[in-house]
Amino acid sequence: MRELLVAEGYQATTVQAVARRAGVSAPSIYRRWSNQADLVQAVVFPDVPADLPEAGDDLRSDLELWLYLLYDTLTETAARVALPGLLTDYQRDPAAYERLVDRTEVPVRAAFAAMLATHVAAGRAGSGADPDVLFDLVLGVELVATLVPGRRDVDALLHHAAAAIAAAATARGPSG
Repeated sequence: MRELLVAEGYQATTVQAVARRAGVSAPSIYRRWSNQADLVQAVVFPDVPADLPEAGDDLRSDLELWLYLLYDTLTETAARVALPGLLTDYQRDPAAYERLVDRTEVPVRAAFAAMLATHVAAGRAGSGADPDVLFDLVLGVELVATLVPGRRDVDALLHHAAAAIAAAATARGPSG
C-alpha cells in the first residue's frame, strides 16, 4: 500500500485500489479501516515510537531533537505524499483526525509533557510552561517546515524554532 501511495498519490490510494492490489475484497479492508483516511494513516503513521526522547541536560537541545524527530516523520516520502490529502479529508471528516490524534498524538504529547516536566523540576523551564501550548508551537513549526514550498534552510528553521520555544518555556507567563 505504501508503494501505491508513493507511486500514484493519495487520491488514487482508495480502499478499492488497495483491495485490488492485495487481491482481497474491499469489504475485507473496510472491516479494519472505515475509510481511505484511516487506511492511509495506519500506513503512514503506524505506531508511536517506543523510544521518544527523554529529557537531557539542555531544554533547547531537547526541543531541537523533538523538532527533528517529528520533521523526519513528516517528511518520509509516504507521509509527504499523504499529508495534503489527509488534511483535506480532515476538513470534511474531523473524526478521522481525532482517531489519528487518539492513536498517535496523545501518547507523543504525553512523552513531550514528561520531558518538559523534567526540565521544570530541574529549573530549566518555568513552572507555568504549558506543555500543550509548547507542543502546538512545535507542530506549527513542523507544518511550515514540511508543507510550505521553498523552505530551503530547514536546519536553521528548526534550530531557531527550538531556541524560541525554549525561550517561551522559560518566560514568565501571563500570571506573573
